[in-house]
Amino acid sequence: MSSGFHIIDYAVLFAYLAAMIGIGFYFSRREDTTERFFVGNRKIAWWAVGVSIFATQLSAITYISIPGMAFENDWAWLVFNLGIPVVGVFVITFFLPIYRKKQYTSIYEILEERFGPETRAYGALAYILMQVGRVAIVLYLPALALAEVTGAPVYWMIILMGVLATVYTVMGGIEVVIWTDVVQAIVLVAGAVLAIFLIGMKVDGGFTGIIDIGRANQKFAMIHTDPGVSKDLIWFILIGAFFTNLVPYASDQTVVQRYFTVESDREARNCLWLSVLVSVPASFLFFFLGTALYAFYSTHPGLLQDGIQYDRIFPYFIVHEVPAGVSGLLIAAIFAGSMSSLDSSLNSIATVCVTDFYKRFRNPKSSDRQRLRLAQIITIVSGALATIVAIQVAESLLSHPEQKGAWDLFVAVQGLLGGVLAGVFCVGLFTRRANQMGVVSGLVISTALLAIVKYEFQWHSQTYAALGIVSAFTISYVFSIITSPARRADRS
Repeated sequence: MSSGFHIIDYAVLFAYLAAMIGIGFYFSRREDTTERFFVGNRKIAWWAVGVSIFATQLSAITYISIPGMAFENDWAWLVFNLGIPVVGVFVITFFLPIYRKKQYTSIYEILEERFGPETRAYGALAYILMQVGRVAIVLYLPALALAEVTGAPVYWMIILMGVLATVYTVMGGIEVVIWTDVVQAIVLVAGAVLAIFLIGMKVDGGFTGIIDIGRANQKFAMIHTDPGVSKDLIWFILIGAFFTNLVPYASDQTVVQRYFTVESDREARNCLWLSVLVSVPASFLFFFLGTALYAFYSTHPGLLQDGIQYDRIFPYFIVHEVPAGVSGLLIAAIFAGSMSSLDSSLNSIATVCVTDFYKRFRNPKSSDRQRLRLAQIITIVSGALATIVAIQVAESLLSHPEQKGAWDLFVAVQGLLGGVLAGVFCVGLFTRRANQMGVVSGLVISTALLAIVKYEFQWHSQTYAALGIVSAFTISYVFSIITSPARRADRS
């Protein structure tokens, strides 16, 4: 039994972190234009881009929170991820042809073409705020895991993670982000498989024993017909799953920017197909990991700390039950989950700031070299800001253990800000009558509506994306009709 990290574990972890920095140094020699820094000269291998999208969406949220949720409850939330391929078909059919029509760098350029510069600025600003909140959460989780291992304060681990990811991202731009994501995706999946294998060796009956224990305790249940059994009813999750997954794949610069990094429309479709199809077996893998952890601790109840939060179950297992050497690999996998999301967000924030604000409004005549330097500076600043916010998230969750876990915070942040943006993109793509005045009204009213829902009524976080998309679409369309020139002419 392991009682913490050993020298070999540190060696494995530091080797992984050094490899990430090494990849950053390799690509830093080539980052001489914003076209390469933001979109990789639009010639990155489609399969690498697809794996990168998968890794970005995976994150430490999946790697830690989902096994914890499956440990504490069952597989009801698996339906949430099974809806991703449906969203993929929807995006490939309706959104991707529009996004690939021109050589865009920022998705919010499309908003300006359709609804004017004010809408573009609003969308870009909302995206930046959403990403700062998102990366703060995915920084917190692996920092918690490392603190569990080393005994060091969580805050110092957050700073370590923030600095490392920021360093290699600022060196290599989108290319280093995508290629490190490929490595991180491999480490993530391999780590989960290895953990399940180790648990199978510690449970009587091996994998069969895990399945038997899971069945006996209804751990594989995905459909709940009795409202008293769980709040996560199947219909509720199905509806929320489509809208929540639509937000990143259709309107999130972090993901959509990847569509711009490949050379052809066919490659863009291929990379999206790869990312959404890989997400299905990966989802089963991480939910099964949670069930395996339940099987282990149900047969060894004295080994689990009383009152532990579900976000900490997997790190706790790594610290106390995994042999030396393997612990380092599994912790590296947790780091990979966080860094694959953090690096993507930092690069995309820089892309949006430079493209949608500096180049568009502040200094349109600036040189490409000026914009590249500014992008690197913004990457550093946004990394520092995300680190500070992550420390605040950690303080809140650690000081108030009764609060919901990081998964709920992640879904809430994405739904509150991303849902409204996705609704605006939908009204732009699927209607002809929408105009700038109507869309601006929809943005403002929908944002206010979601704020009321969260702080006054405290609805489930899973409803935010659906409410944001539907309300923004409906309000924008209705106000567009009311404020259309033809309507005003009829009134006069």
